[in-house]
Amino acid sequence: MDLLEVSNISVTFGRKKVFENFCYIFRPGVTLVTGQNGVGKSTLLSIVSTTTSPDEGEVNYQVGGIKKPFNIIKDGIFIPDKPDFYNFMTIREFYKLIKKIKKVSFDFYETEIFQEFSLKKHLDTPLRAISFGTKKKIFLLVALTVDSPVIILDEPTNGLDAESHEVLIKHLNMNRQSGHIIIMSSHDTNFTKNFNDELINL
Repeated sequence: MDLLEVSNISVTFGRKKVFENFCYIFRPGVTLVTGQNGVGKSTLLSIVSTTTSPDEGEVNYQVGGIKKPFNIIKDGIFIPDKPDFYNFMTIREFYKLIKKIKKVSFDFYETEIFQEFSLKKHLDTPLRAISFGTKKKIFLLVALTVDSPVIILDEPTNGLDAESHEVLIKHLNMNRQSGHIIIMSSHDTNFTKNFNDELINL
């Protein structure tokens, strides 16, 4: 069983201690991170994804009984609440780049979820000219199709309409059934009620 282990994480912002010796082992399935605004949900996800370094502690990935430092590029994917990358690219160019980085053999715009998210009409539009909700779908599509062993999503339903919610739930469940480690934060109770594997209440 693959495991993602967070060990002795400590983080302080100014005089505020956000985490002190926080430990957790994430297992295959969905782990929901909940709590009031400002308790550190996004901070935790950014640390787990290794895009933010803690003051102390480490994040390790264990596969086949071998533990190693977690590498978000090789071992996972992280979609923040407000993805704001590569705004100078069109969707087609962005997906070509991600295909190369993630070493996938298919074209993202040929996937089922591309059609379900109704992205075809935006394919040659620069990301800077796309609405927040559409941009969120562009990034979520990548997270849900690259067969990543670790998927980290911060408030994935923000900006999505009801139909896109159902598409997201469907493909998250497909990834869960494939044995992926899925870590999410969300305030959306209509969304989170579909997942009850593990819960971290900060």
